[in-house]
Amino acid sequence: MTGLKILHLTTYLQGGAGKVILDLAKAAKNNGNSVTVGFTKEPVKGYCNYSKYIKSLKEAQINKIELPTTFDRNPSKIKETANIIVDKLQVNAPDLIHCHAANPSRIALEFRSLTNLQIPVIQTMHGWGIYKTLDQEIEDIETLNKIDQVISISKSSDKLLKNKGLKNKRSSITYNGIDDYKSPKGSITDNDLRELIRLKKHGYFITGIVGTLDIRKNQRFVLETIKTLPKALKIKFFFIGEGEIEEMINFANSLNITEKVNFIGYKKNGREFINHFDLLISSSKSEGGPPIVLMEAFSSNTLALASNTPEHNEAIFEGLTGFLYETNDIFHLKQKIIQIYEMKNTKNIRLNAYELFKDKFSFNRFILEYESIYKKLTVKKLSKESLYL
Repeated sequence: MTGLKILHLTTYLQGGAGKVILDLAKAAKNNGNSVTVGFTKEPVKGYCNYSKYIKSLKEAQINKIELPTTFDRNPSKIKETANIIVDKLQVNAPDLIHCHAANPSRIALEFRSLTNLQIPVIQTMHGWGIYKTLDQEIEDIETLNKIDQVISISKSSDKLLKNKGLKNKRSSITYNGIDDYKSPKGSITDNDLRELIRLKKHGYFITGIVGTLDIRKNQRFVLETIKTLPKALKIKFFFIGEGEIEEMINFANSLNITEKVNFIGYKKNGREFINHFDLLISSSKSEGGPPIVLMEAFSSNTLALASNTPEHNEAIFEGLTGFLYETNDIFHLKQKIIQIYEMKNTKNIRLNAYELFKDKFSFNRFILEYESIYKKLTVKKLSKESLYL
């Protein structure tokens, strides 16, 4: 559907969710729609905007609104943010607001109330945060029940929301999707990637852990497991991601495993690193759906090992498309790492994973499903003039 004015509202353009928002915005723009992305300007602990994503918005000539906060739950802050958006979009009201967390959805509903416009508000539930209080959970479910459509990115997330009280009859499931991997042209200029490739040439088995360093991603558990591995294993672990880097380095030092680990921070070319890994570990305690890094591993023919969570189970089938370990079981993760390290032939597993990627997590399927949702919820534009009262 073309000619729509779409507003994406999120907390931050970060991680896998940020990439999904960027991909949706660029696809809609390429299809002839007008697209704006609103997000919180200044970082807070554990949350930020990736400079790579901001640059990509600019290159795609997608409008952006940098806001004081889309993160603060305070009703006065929600109203303040909604009023700012009203001022920014006085001339061209959006035909649809696509939100990517419950607080942005509250802002969208306030915007709709202030303008007295019947603008469809939808939300993709990228993940159910583990830091929420019971009151915050109740508040978020109440918000989801008020909007026009709720989109979960996995069957397990859809089930979780319904168990917590979601009654919205317009709820659906759309898996995230990414493009197939294409090797970049030209010589490698990233020093960390050069070091990784050098280690591989010297016979090291390279294992990667990609994502924000925090409690939910559970990298400390991986470090504790590394401590138990036989010293004879010729294996190196690369941790890629922003967040609690200093704390993780200190923890690795306390475990005396610094010779086994490299913390290299956020990398805009993270997918290129994944392409060179022998194994990717996804250690999250929870996700909204199969994480983007798993899809990136599948598309790069890189083996994947993940915690045995419902979301991971929708992408990894033990021994067929990858491997699972019992969450927070150090001995089991240790055994799995050793098993994969010693495997001689993994071609069929990597091929199965790639075929699943093409069938379930392709970019084209992902975009077409969202276009269908947009089409169902929008009507023909009545006028090019402002509809504000």
